[in-house]
Amino acid sequence: RVASPSSQNRAMLKLAGDLEGKLSVMSGLSGSSIRAAAVGLTASAVVYWAFQLLVKPRLLRKALAVAYKGTDKFALAILKYLGPKRCPIWFYQKMLPPLPLPKVEDSVKQWLRSIEPLVDEVQRAEAEAAAQQFLQSNPGELQALLAGLAKKSPNQNWLESLWLEFAYLRGRDPLPTNVNFYCTESSENLFKPPHETDPCRRLAQIIVAAVDFKLRVDRGTYDCLRVGGVVPVCMDGFSQVLGTTRIPGRTVDRLRTHPAREDAHVLLIVGGEMFKLPVLIGGRRVAVDKVEAAIRSAQQAARGSEAAPMPLLTSRRRDLWAENREALIAGSALNADAMEIVEQALFGATMMDCPSGCPDDIHTYSRQALHGDGRSIWFDKCFTVLAYPDGRLGWHFEHTYADAPVPGLLCEYVLIYSNPTATPYRKYPLLKDPYFAGDDKLTRAEPIRWDLTGLPKFPSWIDDAGNEFKELISNVDLCPTYFMEYGAQLVKKLKLSPDGYVQAALQVAAIQYFGSPVLTYESASLRSFRGGRTETIRSATSEAVAFAKALLALPKDATKEQMAAVAEALRTSTTVHVKVARAASQGAGCDRHLLGLRIASAMMGRSDPIFSTRAYGLQYLLSTSQTPIVQEHGKEVPPELMTRGGGFGPVTDPGIGASYFILEDRMYFNISARCGGKGDPNEATKRFGGLVVDALRRMRAIMEAAPAPAAPAKRR
Repeated sequence: RVASPSSQNRAMLKLAGDLEGKLSVMSGLSGSSIRAAAVGLTASAVVYWAFQLLVKPRLLRKALAVAYKGTDKFALAILKYLGPKRCPIWFYQKMLPPLPLPKVEDSVKQWLRSIEPLVDEVQRAEAEAAAQQFLQSNPGELQALLAGLAKKSPNQNWLESLWLEFAYLRGRDPLPTNVNFYCTESSENLFKPPHETDPCRRLAQIIVAAVDFKLRVDRGTYDCLRVGGVVPVCMDGFSQVLGTTRIPGRTVDRLRTHPAREDAHVLLIVGGEMFKLPVLIGGRRVAVDKVEAAIRSAQQAARGSEAAPMPLLTSRRRDLWAENREALIAGSALNADAMEIVEQALFGATMMDCPSGCPDDIHTYSRQALHGDGRSIWFDKCFTVLAYPDGRLGWHFEHTYADAPVPGLLCEYVLIYSNPTATPYRKYPLLKDPYFAGDDKLTRAEPIRWDLTGLPKFPSWIDDAGNEFKELISNVDLCPTYFMEYGAQLVKKLKLSPDGYVQAALQVAAIQYFGSPVLTYESASLRSFRGGRTETIRSATSEAVAFAKALLALPKDATKEQMAAVAEALRTSTTVHVKVARAASQGAGCDRHLLGLRIASAMMGRSDPIFSTRAYGLQYLLSTSQTPIVQEHGKEVPPELMTRGGGFGPVTDPGIGASYFILEDRMYFNISARCGGKGDPNEATKRFGGLVVDALRRMRAIMEAAPAPAAPAKRR
């Protein structure tokens, strides 16, 4: 209701009267009273800013030193109530605690316990004797070397440089199927027509959303991830998630990250032809329409192209690719410039020639995302987006610079911000930066040219690379297995850990598949610490193996008592698994520490028998990993809008790789297999997937048929 002129006048007269009264009160204050008030205000301001700048950071740092254990309620309360509500990505980075260096005795004891169900009496005795000898041979000097590495590390992390070098950069195996991994399209786009069926338009939307993600990270406006919304994790990897390339070397590779603050481009591959696709010009984004137009013109230019399949060289062993790369660069200044363009690209984007196979053939789709045809992916790039003719997408990631949750968050962001149906679930407002408005010539995709005239051996390089690639992928296959019968919700109702439950099912499958228990790898996150990556959860515990054997030995006409015993074995198995997993994520696992001690031993010229025992030489025949599909957008996001996860190749040959994702009402498994040349890896993945599904069904039946455990007596 609009006020009348008379009512406005009365309101103004009342306001004037109020002000006059307040001024008269202030005028009655003495000079000393005013000075006292000023001093009081100044003192309050000093106290406030002293708390904000000096006391509060110290409180947060002290809280972070113990909060990752999850047991100190006071520390958690400090982080919850004193930490910022919207936490900038780098806010906590320098406050995070350093990775602890475990005691040698603890790591050796834990290792001996982990091998108990996996070795015979002779091997166990050999391991125990070697362990005792090691503990008596001055391991303190090895500890001192590791502690010295922590002092030299910017993150005070004794493991960081060792893990990067020896787990990744020194590896000479080809990247595809051995190191790199893949991720799928969103569930709704896999099994229904995608929301955008034009592949050029869809790829352009994805590219622009990825550039938006980069800008948020560069500007520090992306939020720091916090476990439970309270405990922050290390965000170091996000500075490398775009613009990073693994550069091959004769004996050791290196990582190179191009900052690309003002001008940036994407490596576009179309029909075997490679293009430089501008996405940032003078710090301004190239709009979706212009990126789409550039991709279309690149398609036209690539028609009938007979360009050399340069990406195929990146699929070779690292030493061979290093030799090829050196010769290419030395052969021509044009090649040196071309290599620079490729390696400075933010990421790769490929217009695939083959159909996606979806929704009927998820197997073929997943194989394409895992390794492609060798010509469609520059395997050294941080990641490549694969755009299929029907508008569907796939993702291929290089692994060296970060672990799956880091690029997984990029996937989550891009899938939500490039999909109009996901608008209600967006966490951040759209960027308001103006788009590039200059000459359209500057937004065109320019072909990347190579000069191969002075390289007579180049054709043989390509032939050899093609044959090596065919051999490489012929011995590996994968099988997505989507279990839709139940998920975490039911498992939690049974008062069991969902992860421990799935790991128990994997042990049941492993014993049937391999014929005996095998050393099992599961990754645990160390991102509660500065520069932290992963530790190993040795999931084949004595308790997990005991449960698996008990379930497999259970007769079809089992009595209630027999079922109750198996159910209790499962409860024990999951309880122990939670303890082992918690210790690993708190920096108290044994694998990374023993690796560090082994490297330190070699560096000091020692020969410690513990590292040559048969027990220490056991291989991870079963390698597993669980990555959350939704990390920051909350459980309210429908699973159909998110990826169905991804997968990786087995780390041994023969071996099984099992990537799994536990949702409230379902579980996704992406299972891969190598058979050592003695079987069909496709059949192997199907068999292992079937064994996992059968185990999950039997476990549910046992738990629902067995009587619930008695509740613990209440304390008086």
